[in-house]
Amino acid sequence: MSLLDCEKCWQIPCICGWDYRKWPVKDLSEMVRVLNDVILFKQSFPNAKFSDLSEPMTEDDKNFMKFVK
Repeated sequence: MSLLDCEKCWQIPCICGWDYRKWPVKDLSEMVRVLNDVILFKQSFPNAKFSDLSEPMTEDDKNFMKFVK
């Protein structure tokens, strides 16, 4: 994902699709897989407690990282 605002929708990450138009299908497919895993985790564990930073990680952070790999 881009670190800059999308020039079309001005969102980070882009929600209109513009920033992804040149991505290879393989990369897009992997992004879809990861996002589907994120949705499944959040639906399965709606009360998960996540840290604000990458360190230290909560147990839910650790479980999340195992789940989406």
